[in-house]
Amino acid sequence: MKMPWILLTLALVGCSTGSDRLSEFGSQVLITDKLPPIKCRLIGEVYGSHMDQGDQLEAIVKGVRNKLRNQTATRGGNYVRIVTNNTTTYRSKSVVAMSGTAYDCSPEVSGSSSPGVK
Repeated sequence: MKMPWILLTLALVGCSTGSDRLSEFGSQVLITDKLPPIKCRLIGEVYGSHMDQGDQLEAIVKGVRNKLRNQTATRGGNYVRIVTNNTTTYRSKSVVAMSGTAYDCSPEVSGSSSPGVK
């Protein structure tokens, strides 16, 4: 049953706000599919999505990843673990939706050096 997933994805696109450009603080956020270091502080969930409007898929994915990084930075984090990464085609339009978990892994929290950027 694929229809509920498509509707959820389209709803996320409709609720998506903000630019696909990476902010100065967002550029300091590490994005990965790996678990964070053990002493990082959980901040919460972050979401991003984008519907194809003539963009190439690579550019759409990069923009959605930037949204996750920017949201993490805005909430005081510097590490985001991608939890879901979905690309769906609906009526010849590609929709990319990602969710992640944001963490603060700063030295003040973890007692060690920053997890690394990019």
